[in-house]
Amino acid sequence: MSDGPFLKVIAEADALIGMGATVFQRFTCLACKARQTMSTPNIFYTTGQFSEAIAMGDLSRRLHLGRGDEIGQLCEALDCMAEDLEKRSEMAGAIASGDLTQQSDLLSDYDVLGMSLQSLAQGLNDIIGQINQAAGRFTDRSRQVSDSSQALSQGATEQAAVTGNLV
Repeated sequence: MSDGPFLKVIAEADALIGMGATVFQRFTCLACKARQTMSTPNIFYTTGQFSEAIAMGDLSRRLHLGRGDEIGQLCEALDCMAEDLEKRSEMAGAIASGDLTQQSDLLSDYDVLGMSLQSLAQGLNDIIGQINQAAGRFTDRSRQVSDSSQALSQGATEQAAVTGNLV
């Protein structure tokens, strides 16, 4: 018996295994692409839910998708937006609690919220300064009234003493 037909069968089996591996590899790639495509609507649903939560004031949510495609970039930008809104919300709360030392860094020339927070803190600082000035003037006027009252009282006492001596 010669090895020729046996080697031929082994060669054909190797060729079939190689083709099978190629088909399996291509099928796996197609399955991965199909899975990625099929999961995209789920990502849009999740992103929509996230956006609605932000619109309703829940600034604690994040997407954390970690994808490298355009959808991943969009989700990362939305996460950054939510994080910045949360920080600014905390800043506004601190200002409302009386901490007027808060500083808002502007993200761009179009950062309307950042500019508003800066204006709010500056305006409140100006008002506090005006109140302090008014309180200082009030204190000065109160001292003047007190001094005048003491002078009148002393004058009345002296006049009563003089009147008592005359009677």
